Parts: sequence; structure tokens; C-alpha cells
Amino acid sequence: HSFTVSGVLPNSNRGFQMDYSQKGGHLVWYSAPRKVGQRVLDVRGARDASLDFLESHGYPNLAPLTYEEYQNVASLTFAPLQNDVIIYPAKLTVQVAMDDGEVLGLQTTDYVYENKERNIPAPKLTVDEAKRALNPGFTVKNHSLALIRNDANEETLCYQFEGKINGGDYRIFINADNGMEEKIEPIRVGKYK
Repeated sequence: HSFTVSGVLPNSNRGFQMDYSQKGGHLVWYSAPRKVGQRVLDVRGARDASLDFLESHGYPNLAPLTYEEYQNVASLTFAPLQNDVIIYPAKLTVQVAMDDGEVLGLQTTDYVYENKERNIPAPKLTVDEAKRALNPGFTVKNHSLALIRNDANEETLCYQFEGKINGGDYRIFINADNGMEEKIEPIRVGKYK
């Protein structure tokens, strides 16, 4: 449940809308759209503008996950880190104008409701043991620990491997306790690390 506030941005005639959670009054959604001019920022510039905005508004210690762009607006997804583990259930998304780095939108519902201190046990498997579950043709570019929701909607500690196979980029999640493959996600070209 949430409530909505709308108005006009200072020194402009642009409207904005913000939704807040009823419990705690946390911002869960913000939108102040506008026509975006010629692209000036690159992917890193959009990421840096997003992170600066997020850190200055009380969203620290985030890992970048995905990047998409449409009509010179970048949509970037981040998730918090806890002891170097990426917490996927608590992700948030920022929309940034590629002409000047202005944040045009923010979606934080998952972050608001799922960002909490977790008791994350050490993985039972080493990264090398978990790698054995991967297809031998999969070339690993990088890896990290990640907490995801599995198909049974249970939080599961995994090794996240990013890499290539058959000309495509993928993110593969291997259970850090039993070596089972939990999830495979294609990585779009706009992904960055």
C-alpha cells in the first residue's frame, strides 16, 4: 500500500509524481519525465550519475546489475551488497537522462521491502567446486556471490558466473551449497560491469 504525491518541479513547468509506502513513508517510486536531448553521456557516465544520486539519497553500497537504453534514457538496475554478496531480492532501478545525467525516475519497491540485514552463511562449496557444474564450453569472465530467489521463492546463496557460450553472454547462478544450477539469464548487450 502506498500514497501518491504529485506536483511541479521548482523553476520549471515539469510535473513529477512520487509514491510512498504507507508503512514507514519510504519512497517506492519517483517519475519526472521529460524529452531528452542528444546523448552526451556514455554507459559509465550514466552509471556514475546514478550512483552519485543514489548515495546522496541514502542508497549506499550498491552493485550495478543491468543497463538498458531507450530514447536516450538509461535504465540501470542495482542491488545492495552485504559482505560482498549481491542481494538480488532488494534491487532497485534508476532512469537517467543521457543528455545531462538527471535522474528522471526511480523504482525502489523491492529495495524498501527486501533490504534488510541477513544472516548469510559461508558457502559450502568453493568457487572452483561450483564451476564444475558449468558447461565446459562456458567461458567465465567473472564471478561473485549472490543471494537470489530460486524457483520455490526461497532465498538461495549462489555463485554468479558471467560469461559466454555459443556467441551469447549469460549470467548463471550455481547453488553455493549443493552445486545445482538455480537460474540462467541472458545478458543483453547493454550490460556493464
